[in-house]
Amino acid sequence: FYDGLDSAVISGTPTLIGVVNGEDVKLINGTPSFTAITTGENIPVSFTAFSLSGADAGNYILTQPTGITADINPYCSDKSEYTVNSNDWLNTDFIITAKDGWLLSSTNTAAGEWVNTLTASQETDNGTLQFYVRNKESGVISAVITENYKIDKTAPTGEIRIDDLNVWQKFIKTIKSLFFKDEQTVKITANDVGSGIKTIEYLLTADDLDIDQLADKTFTTYKNSFGIEPDAKLIIYVKITDVAGNVNYIRSDGIVLDATAPVIKGADNDNTYCSAVTLTITDDYLDTVTLDDETATLTDGKLTLEPSADKQKVVATD
Repeated sequence: FYDGLDSAVISGTPTLIGVVNGEDVKLINGTPSFTAITTGENIPVSFTAFSLSGADAGNYILTQPTGITADINPYCSDKSEYTVNSNDWLNTDFIITAKDGWLLSSTNTAAGEWVNTLTASQETDNGTLQFYVRNKESGVISAVITENYKIDKTAPTGEIRIDDLNVWQKFIKTIKSLFFKDEQTVKITANDVGSGIKTIEYLLTADDLDIDQLADKTFTTYKNSFGIEPDAKLIIYVKITDVAGNVNYIRSDGIVLDATAPVIKGADNDNTYCSAVTLTITDDYLDTVTLDDETATLTDGKLTLEPSADKQKVVATD
């Protein structure tokens, strides 16, 4: 088998022809070598000079062998000499590892660099790595071997969208609250230019979570846009996974859906009172209170109205 060397081995024992019976003549073999280091049939073999020894060697003339050829057979790997981490999509390097007793190289020369692992790192959807295996004990080198691989190390992208004004495309670090009084529709999209999208999932919770905290959370598979209704307070988390296993998290600001108006207690609408009235105004998200269209200030959530000859109008807005 091919081993990358020009050395050859004589099979059997060469013998002398024409020696007179009883004379002391012995053959000292020359060393054979191939004239070409390649696989093939009938490759010429050359020799260092054969010679004679013995008491009667001087009685003879030795003719050197000529026209000798031999085959160098290729060793064809059955792929049992190594392992690969995967021929499917990877989000890490593609690695070939030699098994015990074998080495790997990108060249088939005996003097080349023979190692235990070969690696491909470049992202591709159709990668090929050609290499050779070599037996440590015999030195036999295989014919070229080809392994295919696919690498995608880039996380997918996507977005969360509520109407045309509120769009999130990353995991925002600091969230603010956005207020709505009507049902809102959530639409999630994803894109991956490498291995493609495997799953889109979402989680609705009021908790402010970081990415590490999301690892053990249960997400819901996203199929179509969905509605979120009042009254609710939540953050939308999205987990996008591509076929290679890359993951991207996106989260929205805080979404507050509040369809409940502020509550004013302490007086009835359009009633007449003959003394001061103290109103209690409550709302989880109270924004402004006005008295006769002027901003009013509450004290511990209360507003006191002194008697007036005219109607007084109090408006609370969340």
